[in-house]
Amino acid sequence: MAASVTSRTSSACLLGLKRNKQFAREGFSLVEVMVAVAVLAVLLGVGIPAIGDWIQNRQVSVLAESIASGLRQAQSEAVQRNTAIDMVMTTSDVTSVSNPSTVTLTAGGLAKTDTALTGVNWMLRVSGATTAAGFILGKTSGDGSPNARFSGPAGVTFSPLGRVSASIAADGTATAPAGTLVFWVKNPYVNSAQDMKRCVYLSTGGSVRLCDPRAVSPDARACTPACAIP
Repeated sequence: MAASVTSRTSSACLLGLKRNKQFAREGFSLVEVMVAVAVLAVLLGVGIPAIGDWIQNRQVSVLAESIASGLRQAQSEAVQRNTAIDMVMTTSDVTSVSNPSTVTLTAGGLAKTDTALTGVNWMLRVSGATTAAGFILGKTSGDGSPNARFSGPAGVTFSPLGRVSASIAADGTATAPAGTLVFWVKNPYVNSAQDMKRCVYLSTGGSVRLCDPRAVSPDARACTPACAIP
C-alpha cells in the first residue's frame, strides 16, 4: 500500500517537472523579442514628436488666454475704479515695477528671430500714470508660454464705461480705435503643418473673444470676421 502511494507521488512529481520544462520551452523567442522592440521603437518615434508639438502648441493657448484675461481684468478695473486703465504688452519686468511709464512697450512679432519677445509680459496701470502708485498688476508669460509669439497693439486703454478708448502703439502713441483690435498668437517653433494659431478680438465696446482662425462657421470657435495669421 505504502509502495503504491509512493509510486503515485513520484509520478505526480515527474509530471510536474515535465510541465515546468514545457512552460520554460514556451517562453519568448529572440525573433519575437526583436519584433516587439522594433514596434516599440516605431511607436516612440511617432509619439515623441507629437507630444513635443502638443507641448509647444499648448503655449499658444496659454498666451492667448493670458492676453484675453488681461483685457478683461483691465476692463473690470476701469469700471470699478471709475477711471481709464491701460493694459500694455511689454518685455520689461512687471513683477516689481517702480515707474509704470518706463516699461518697454512692444507690438510683438511672429518669427523665431523675434527673440526679444521670449517671455512677453503684460501690465495694468492707471492710464498715463508716471509713478508706482499707478501700477495695478503685472503678468509674466514665463509660466507657460516662453516660445509663443504675439502681434497686435502694444496696449489698449479702457474708459470708465468699459469701452476701448485708445489703441497704444509701441512708441506710446495712443489713438482712437477705428474698429475691432486683433492680437495674433502663434508658436514659430512648431512645424507649420501642425501649429496651432489663435486670435484675440477686442471690440470697441469692450467685448473680448478668443477664436481659432482654422475653425469654420458654424463652429463656435471660428473667427468672425476671418482672422488670417501668417
